[in-house]
Amino acid sequence: MFSSGDYVVYGDSDVCRITEIGVPDMKFHKSTGKQYYFLEPVFYKGAIYAPTDTQVAMRPVIGREEALCLIDALPAIEADACTSGDKKRMTEHYARLMEDHSCRALAQTAKSIFLKYHAAGMKNKLPNSTEASYYKKASELMLQELSVSLGEPVESVQKRIEAVVSPNEAMRWSL
Repeated sequence: MFSSGDYVVYGDSDVCRITEIGVPDMKFHKSTGKQYYFLEPVFYKGAIYAPTDTQVAMRPVIGREEALCLIDALPAIEADACTSGDKKRMTEHYARLMEDHSCRALAQTAKSIFLKYHAAGMKNKLPNSTEASYYKKASELMLQELSVSLGEPVESVQKRIEAVVSPNEAMRWSL
């Protein structure tokens, strides 16, 4: 169980701060008495109410040292881009890469698709919409989590990443 003030990654879409744990002040929720995490997304305005027994993957944001180690390890993370042109297989492939919801899995997914984009760009081909969607989701969430972990703006995290990747990869993790 998490505590108020904890930063968490909620599903595969948001880095949030838990502002409260309790029963939301809404008629439906009051009648059930069920406990919820009150989540405040860090990078946009909004509110998420997640049951404390949610089936959505929710994990703590990685710590500063783990974030620094992950950034240093980015060049060694193995790319695993989908080679099939079938959208269903691509979806299954990238969903499988991201299924443990770890920051490393996000980095691997983003790197895999980025390198495939780079190769496609050299052949004057546009990226597949399925891969574009997974790339955006993985790279944004990874950058947001690293930003919170390091207590730095996303732009600073991007510069850290650019400093460790090889110039040949020309890796640009942009939001």
